[in-house]
Order: sequence, then structure tokens, then C-alpha cells
Amino acid sequence: MHLGVAVMASVRRSGCSAPLVVIAALFGIGCGNDGPREGDAHLLRARGRHLLDIVAAPSPNPDTNFSLVLSGRVSESGKHVLLVDMRPPYLRVYRRSGELRSAFLRRGRGPAESRGVMGVAVAGDSLILVADIDGRVRTFDLDGHLRQNLPEFPFGVISATTACPGEWLLYGARFSADGRSAQWLHRLPIGAGPESLAGVFAEPVSSTEPRTAMANGLVATRSGVALWHHLGPAPALVTWHCGAASASFGAIDDGATPPPPPRKIPGGIVTATTPGSHLRGGLAGAAGALFKSEFVNATAKVPEYSEVAAVAARRNTPVRLPGWIVLLDSRPGVGVLMQVYRGEEQRIILLSERDFLALAGGEGGRP
Repeated sequence: MHLGVAVMASVRRSGCSAPLVVIAALFGIGCGNDGPREGDAHLLRARGRHLLDIVAAPSPNPDTNFSLVLSGRVSESGKHVLLVDMRPPYLRVYRRSGELRSAFLRRGRGPAESRGVMGVAVAGDSLILVADIDGRVRTFDLDGHLRQNLPEFPFGVISATTACPGEWLLYGARFSADGRSAQWLHRLPIGAGPESLAGVFAEPVSSTEPRTAMANGLVATRSGVALWHHLGPAPALVTWHCGAASASFGAIDDGATPPPPPRKIPGGIVTATTPGSHLRGGLAGAAGALFKSEFVNATAKVPEYSEVAAVAARRNTPVRLPGWIVLLDSRPGVGVLMQVYRGEEQRIILLSERDFLALAGGEGGRP
């Protein structure tokens, strides 16, 4: 984390607000000095309309002292929300009332420890899968008790979810023997080991060092999963239906451009996307439709804002919202989990499907 500290110190001098400082360090965002051009969206202010509203900020209590929420998952019933923090305790489990149920995974290499979490998934309202940066895959109950340990997994799991009874869906590159292709999406029966893995989406690769993906591009749909696949030659929307032998996919215009190589400045190393460019913010589903969010970088005349649009080759006009909006997760019939940054504040909001559709401005296309 020493490099990250140097980056944060350098970017802070360029005018980023505190939450965006860390995002800029992690994902290469350029930051502007102007506030959002758009007025506040009513649903983002109306906390009484939210199924869950957590202000994820520093606090004296180490269990609720957030640094930066990296990803989140909603349980199948919507009764619990799991949040992954950048610093320990890495995993926090909240009841929908907003009450913290548990905080676990301290820093270390022990059975109930980690050095950083890549992805989480929750089965029903009882079991959590955790994949960490050391290649371990484990399951815990909602109170943090270890249930299964798979210390030497055959590939690095970037993200995970559940959509079909009795199995996990895992996203990560399992390379072929010649290194020219990889299985990216995998089924794993709950409770089973790596020998039971079954790949459902393969694609050629141009490098054995895939770029890091954000964990919030894999979500459950009414009949399976949808994946914003951004590690292959071109961005794609991958959809898989429960029980199918393979997934289908097609190109998707995500607007994002790769950041330029890092440039050295006094006190650290920074990367920055070009002014006006888009940065992928996440994927979610509501009422059978898929939506994506993208952060639009500031220019000299245009403040930063986010666009939320239906995934339909941009046929739908994006809704512009103030601040940095990340779609973390969704559950059919429950709602959409959002991460909202406004200035120094980092909030996690769970909106019902109806309210999210009102915020997004339309129903869009079906997955």
C-alpha cells in the first residue's frame, strides 16, 4: 500500500475530493475542481425511500471505520448487504435495518484472515464466499465463522455471485495449457472443491497478464447472470442462463478508454484518463432490464458527473446524475445496490427496483 499512499498524496494536490483520491489512485481517474453541473436527483436525497442507507465514513469504531468500499453484494432475500473495504476488517455484513451484524477478516494469512479481498458472493441468507488476493477461496457464515477453505484455487477469482440454486458463479481467467485462451466464467457447486469446476464462457487472450477488473460487473438476472466482461480483446456483455452448457455474448459500448501509462511526478506516480472520457462504474438489473453506470471525467468547462443508461447499445439517452455513482449489485425483485460519492461523503444505498427505474429514467432492454 506504500505506492497507493504516494499516489493519494500526489493526486490530492491536483484537486480531488477525498473519496475520489483513492479511486483515482486505484483506477486512474483524473479529477477536476468544479462541482457537478446537474442538480441533486431527488431519490438520492430521499433517505426515507431507501431500503438501506449507510454512510461509509471514518469512525472511532474499527468495525464501522471504512476506508473505501470496493464492492458489495445483496443477499437473495435482500435482508443483508455485504460490503468489502479496502482495509481490515475487510468484510462487513449489514442487516437491511442498517444495523451492523458482523465485521470480520482481519489482516493476515490465517484461516479467518486476509491480505485483501477480490470478490464476494452470498448464497441465500446464510453463506458467504470470499476470494482474496492470495488466491484463496473460502466460505463463511454471516457471523464470520469459517465453513470451507480452498487454499490453492486453480485461478484468481475476480468476482463471484449466485443466481441458480446450489452453485456459485465465479469470474476469473483459467488459462489453457498453451496460454492462448481462457475460461472466464465458471460454475462451482456449493460445498464442492475445484475438481467440480465447469467453464461456461471461453475467449482467446492476448496476454497472460489480464488487466484488473472491478468486482461489480457480474450480477444475477431473473434467469442466470450477466457479466460486463472487460478483460478480453473488447468489452462484451456476457449472459448465461441457469443450466446452460455455455454463455452467449456480444459487444457492448462501455465508453471507457484505457488509461495512459503512469507518469512520475514529485511524491508519487499517477495515471489519468483524458478529460471528458468515461470510466466504467458497474452493472445492475431492475425489472428484467440491465443498466450500467459510467463516470464522466471533468474538463475545463464540464464538471464531473455519472451517466446511468440501459444496456441497449446506447439507444436510450443516459441520465446524468451528480457525483460518482457506482452500481454494485442487484437482486431480482429486491433492488439495486449503489455507491454514491458526493464530496467527502461515501454512501451505500439500496433502492427498490421501482425507485431505481425512476432514477434511471426508463426500463431499457431486457437481458
